[in-house]
Order: sequence, then C-alpha cells, then structure tokens
Amino acid sequence: MYRECDKPIYELYDGFIDRVFVQEKDFLQDKDDHIFTKEYVGKVIEIFANKPDRFKGDFNKKAPLHFHEADPLTKNLFSHAIWLWGFSLIKRLDTCFETTDKKAPTTFAGTGQNFKATKYEGIKYIVLLFDAIINKKSQEQLDVKRIKDFIINICLSCKHKDDYKEYEAYKNYRVVREYSGNKPIVEVLLYLSDPTKYERIVSVRDKNSIANCFSYLLNTAEDAYLIDKKIKTIRERIKESDPKQYEDFDFYDASDICDKWKQNSSEATLNSSEKDNQLEGDSIQYIKSYSTVLKNSKNIIFRGAPGTGKTYLAKEIASDIVSGGRTIDYDDLTDDERSQIGFVQFHPNYDYSDFIEGLRPIMNADNSLGFKLQDGVFKSFVNRARKNYEDAHKENNVAKSDYIIQTSIEEFLDEIKFNETQLETKTGSKYLISDADSAYIYIFIPQNNVSNSIKLRITELKKLLTSDSEFENPKDVTAFFNHPKTQEDSYYFSLYCQIATIKKKLQKKHVTPAVVSNVKEKDYVFIIDEINRGEISKILGELFFSIDPGYRGKAGEIFTQYSNMHDDLDEKFYIPDNVYIIGTMNDIDRSVDSFDFAMRRRFRFIEIKASENTQMLHTLGDEMEREAIIRMNSLNAAIISEEGDLNENYQIGASYFLKLKTMTFGELWTDCLKPLLSDYIQGMYDEKGIMAKFEKAYYIETDEGNADEIN
Repeated sequence: MYRECDKPIYELYDGFIDRVFVQEKDFLQDKDDHIFTKEYVGKVIEIFANKPDRFKGDFNKKAPLHFHEADPLTKNLFSHAIWLWGFSLIKRLDTCFETTDKKAPTTFAGTGQNFKATKYEGIKYIVLLFDAIINKKSQEQLDVKRIKDFIINICLSCKHKDDYKEYEAYKNYRVVREYSGNKPIVEVLLYLSDPTKYERIVSVRDKNSIANCFSYLLNTAEDAYLIDKKIKTIRERIKESDPKQYEDFDFYDASDICDKWKQNSSEATLNSSEKDNQLEGDSIQYIKSYSTVLKNSKNIIFRGAPGTGKTYLAKEIASDIVSGGRTIDYDDLTDDERSQIGFVQFHPNYDYSDFIEGLRPIMNADNSLGFKLQDGVFKSFVNRARKNYEDAHKENNVAKSDYIIQTSIEEFLDEIKFNETQLETKTGSKYLISDADSAYIYIFIPQNNVSNSIKLRITELKKLLTSDSEFENPKDVTAFFNHPKTQEDSYYFSLYCQIATIKKKLQKKHVTPAVVSNVKEKDYVFIIDEINRGEISKILGELFFSIDPGYRGKAGEIFTQYSNMHDDLDEKFYIPDNVYIIGTMNDIDRSVDSFDFAMRRRFRFIEIKASENTQMLHTLGDEMEREAIIRMNSLNAAIISEEGDLNENYQIGASYFLKLKTMTFGELWTDCLKPLLSDYIQGMYDEKGIMAKFEKAYYIETDEGNADEIN
C-alpha cells in the first residue's frame, strides 16, 4: 500500500536505483566511481557469495575478513549491498568499510527477528540480484521503472518458481536458481519496488495469517492464486465495505483489522514440525550453507589437503542440522541432539563386522566361549534413526496402539522382580524372568535340566498383543505364527495373557498422551572420517545399494550378510530418509587412487581449500589469528608456485595453526611444518633450495612483526 508519509522512502530507493544501477556510480559517498560493473560484482560474488563459511563469527566480524585483500571499489560495491539490505532498519548503518548518513527518513516495516537472523542470506541475495541486473542490462536499455519491474519479477520468480510457469523465463538467473525458503528481503524489495501492489509486510507468516483470516472476502473464481494478489483483493473488499473509514488503512495500524487477523493467527494451530522449524513464519535457515547442500544431496564427502578443517566442518554441519539451525557448536547441543550424530574413523583393518554387524565372542553361563551376533556402529545408529522415522510417520491410531502395548509390557516388567517372581505356564510349569532388554525377555526354567533358558522376542510378543485374534491356549499361538510347535509358544502364551490384562486396563483409561501423535521426525547425521583409508567394499558390502540417495527407505531394502542368523529370517535392512552421511578424505593419501568408483557416484564431492574454513582460528585471538592467516597464505602461495609434483593438495590447512595455543610460530615451523614439507619434496631436485623458499615465505613480515626469527 502506497503511503504519502512514506514518500521520502520511495524517493530515496528510486535514487539508489538510478545512481547505482542506471548511472553505475557510487551512491553512499556521492563519488563518480563506476562500481556497478560486471568486474566488481564478480569479485564480490567470488569473495563473499561463493565462500560463505570461510570465517566464523557474526556478520560484522566476518565481512572485513572476507574483503581483507580486496580493492577499495570492490569493498565499496559490497557496502552498497549491505546498505540496501539494511534499508528497513532505519538507523545509521555500519557498512563495514564505508559509513553513510543516507538512511530512510522514517520507518516502514518491523523487520522482526528472522530478518536479522538471515542477514548473510539476505545480503547474498542482493549481491546475486546485482549480477542479474547487470546481465539484464547487457540485453536491453533499462531505466529506473524497468529495473524496478525486473526486481519484482525476480522476487516473484523466487517465491513461485516451482508453481507458476509465467516465471519460467527467470530461472536461468543464479539468484533464482539458488533461492530456497522464504527470505524477508524479498518482501522488502517487493514493497519498495511497487508499494501500490505490495504491502509493507516483511513476515510471510503475517501475510498468510491475513489471507486466511479474510479468506471469505475472496472469490475463488478470481485470479487470486498468489498471496500478494490475495491480500490486494482483501484490501479492496475491506475498503468497499466502508470507503471513508478504510480509505488508506494499514493492516498493522488499523486496530480492528489488526486485532482480528492477529487473534486468528494465535488461534491457528501449527503442527509440531512447523513450530520447531519456523522462525518468523519461515523455513529453517541453517548457519552453514553446506548444511543445505547435505540436506539436498544426502551424502557428501569433503576432500582437500590435510589440515583444512574437514572434520571440524563436518561436526559443525552435523550440529547445525540436528539443532535445526540453532548452533554449529557440538558443546551447545542437548543430549538428545548429540544422539542424532554418529562418528567413526576408517582405517585399513576396519571391516563389515565393525560397521554393519558381525559375530562377537561372549562368555556363556557355564563359562564356555560362545559367539553372539551384534550390530555394528552404523547399523545401531541407523536403527535409532529408523525408529524415529517410522514412529513419526505412523497413523495416530497405530501410534496410540503401539504406545499402549509398549507401556503394558513395561508395566508388567516393573511389577515383577527378575529371578524372584515365580510365573507359570498354562500347564503349570514354573519359570522366572531373569532379564529383559529392548529386544528380548529372557526366561529361566529351574525344573528343566535339559534346556533351562530361552529368550522370547519382544517383537513377536507385540504381534500377539496387536492382533485381533483370540488366544486361548499355546496351540493358538503356534497357529498364529504358522510354524511347527515349539517350547517358546507356551511361554509366549503365558506372557501374552498377563500383559493383555494390563493392556485392557490402560485402554479403559483412554490413554491417549500427546506424545503419541506428536513424534517429530528428526535428522540424523553420520560422519565417516578418513573414509578413503578403509577398504570400502569390505566395510559396506551390500550397503552400496542402500546408501544410494535414490534408494533411501524401503526401496533400498536388503538382506545383510548375517540375515540367516537373525531371529526373523525375513528381516531386511534399509537406510531411512532422515539419515545423512558426511565423509572426509585427504587428497594426497595414497588410498585415494583406489577409492571405489561405485562409492564415488553415490557421494557429492566438495573440495575444501586451505584458504577456506579459517574461522577455526578465532580461538587464537585477533592478532595471532591475523598473523597465522597471513603466514599460511604466504606459505601456500609458495607451495603451489613450485614447479613439480606439488599442487593445492599439498597446501597447509588452518588446523595446523591451532597448535599455536601451546607453541610459538617458530616451534610450529621446526616441529610440525618443516618435517611435513620435507616429506612432500623428498626426491625432488634441489630439496634444500625449495625448503629455503618455503621457510622464507613462512617468515614473511607482518604488521605485527615476526614473533620468531629464521633459525
């Protein structure tokens, strides 16, 4: 809605469009520098948009580090992106490199928490929008009106690209291709570009609440399929009801209208996943851009030189995902969130029995040696994720039934004392329960000298309790399972009778706890460190099929190598959709050459360069961090400039410099880096001369001065 009081805002925005996009000149300082060019926008994209996780910390700390070595005009262009993002904050904005008094003269929107929480994504969006406008200008002449129309179409294509074909033409722009979720900056730009059609509403949640509250004013036959068109129609209908009172009303300022849609919004019930995943009505905004990559790809592998922080980054991403974008610090996770992360490091002796399942030696009750089939670390992890996934997707009536049955079994076991409470079968045979776990109830039969111990599967017991069949004696159990009569059937029947009594009592109490229908699907992340150091075929076996992103869920069910030893011979293993896998590998490791090609096509490979992921050095303190980065960059430049077998895979990563917490720069060189580099260049011509170049590069003069002299 156009507001006369906001006219200075519209004029300031139009002036920005004209000065920066049409004249291609500096707006913040009123200089004649031509900064809005393909060259400078390209530099900003390379420095900032392409390397989101290069540094750690809040935006104001990271941005200067991103542009530490950039030229002044590139920095200035980036300042313009920050200024445009902060247009609605209505304060003198610190653009990191330049300051300006050009602020909006009056407020036009309450940006809310999500606008500030998605600052990086918002500014990246603007940078990519700059690039789109440049490409558009290369095709046709643009004035202020046409540029604003183009911005509107870009924003709408981002919001509705998957639903409406009229925005198909804009899909080739990177700003559209990489758009995900509801970003507040899009709503800001729509309003600024045409306040006669779009509302000064930043929150997508508020827009939806207004549309839902006043939906009775919409004619379904109208072309009102887009949320902004719906609200425009609602505005017109409200105005028609009382033209004098609602001439230029505002959805926030008109108390009777505002109270109505806000009350409607508070009464509307979001399901549990929406409550947990939404911030200001928008989808999850992860801290790490690689988190979104993992969610989309299922399996990724970070590759690169040693010490580039691949494992560190993998743990940050895992924390980011399981916390729903709340934190990337593992120490900040809750116990439940930590249980959603698995970790293992492969080595040459690691095998299938360690990872999936295998036989493990046990000591029997008579002190004889036996073997037990035991799940490996990955299968155990997947089983937890699988239970969560299946519980979250159960129908409510099924979930309630399962809950009552599980509670009945637990109450029965709580009422008895292991090895003390005497129970009996229908024929009067006495027995005790010696133990119970999540899979079995263990029976001890004192009077049986031949076979005095058996174990009953809880899954089989649950089948009996779930069934609508009537069980009057052990023969009915035998018939139900459709197998030859066994000793276990008498004990299954005995336990069934006792637990079924508890089940009926619970059903009469109408036990329907909220937790039954509100099991939320969680994300589980499994990290495989040094994935190329293990013999992949030996470790994974038939899991090559199930691990494929295209065969997640029951479509990828397989029998494991030990299926014939399972209690349920029909039991199959699969990896559910809520499991994500991160692998790490060093490119210079000799085992890379033998890494299974079948595995390669099931993972997305992402190179982590030595210049990236330096945010891990923040713990060193500002001065030491800066000096470490300068020395590292100088040394790495010398490494890749050396002719021969060296390349980026032999560069020195930031994690080596974490040792500065306990040693000096000189000690780091002599005790860690020099021996490593000596191994790299062993056998090359003029090893001594090459090492001297590396040492000189490492001991480059910094603004702080060298802490150590060359030995």
